[in-house]
Amino acid sequence: MDKSVSIEKNNRRLFFRALAALENEDEAAAFMGELCYPQEIKNMAQRVAVAELLTQGDTYEEIRLMLNRGDSTISSATVNRVNNTVKNGRGNLRRVIQRASGIEGC
Repeated sequence: MDKSVSIEKNNRRLFFRALAALENEDEAAAFMGELCYPQEIKNMAQRVAVAELLTQGDTYEEIRLMLNRGDSTISSATVNRVNNTVKNGRGNLRRVIQRASGIEGC
């Protein structure tokens, strides 16, 4: 195995273990605030919001209207990508959204 691939794999494992080790929302916010630029957090948060809205049955147009306000915009490509993940993924995103928002049976 190429050494750079091994290092990349170890980096990813450490990152995911770090996420799994977070104990609560405040700790997660502090960790991500130190790790990421504000725009990166904003982009990830928008994707999670889109996933939640899609699991609740909102349409693309409703999502666009809700999330494109002021200086906050989200592209239709991002909504489409998240929609494909929610519909065709392995269920991980949907499962975490359910846990985080308390939605049953999405």
